Amino acid sequence: RQRLRHLAKEGWLRLQPALLPAELPLVRPLAVWAPGDAPPHFGKMAHAAQQRGKGERQATELYAATTRAVAVLGGRAGAFKPDSLFHDLNVGALFVRLLRQSPEEAENWVGEDALVPEKGGDVCADVEFHDRNGRAYRVLEFAGTSYKAERFERLHDDAAFRALPYATF
Repeated sequence: RQRLRHLAKEGWLRLQPALLPAELPLVRPLAVWAPGDAPPHFGKMAHAAQQRGKGERQATELYAATTRAVAVLGGRAGAFKPDSLFHDLNVGALFVRLLRQSPEEAENWVGEDALVPEKGGDVCADVEFHDRNGRAYRVLEFAGTSYKAERFERLHDDAAFRALPYATF
């Protein structure tokens, strides 16, 4: 924390305080599906996702790269979007967990930012896992607290159409 504050003081990072729901354990997905399985109950998934955003919020210090840092190191500068913080931090937590458990599998992770251009505005999952030839073989989604049953259904329909198994956390 001291190093982060020093980098902020030097102009490399920007501190952005936030109030977030408690960290989720992300031990068990809300749903797992594979081709041939019956679709999960989208209404129950939506209810479970919405419930976990309730409760006490915790003060959190977040740091974003500044334009100075991006000019030297690459990436993107800017502030976090308050409405997507909970979602984005949990997607990041899923990646860190995968990186620790299976670094080889983590190399196959393709995030939503890289997928959006190729999806052309269709529903886009948070993550696809791609093989060495660039073909998707699995999908991962973190359900935000505002997800409704229809969103789960659209994600499911996309995965089912492409015959891709998925897990939704």
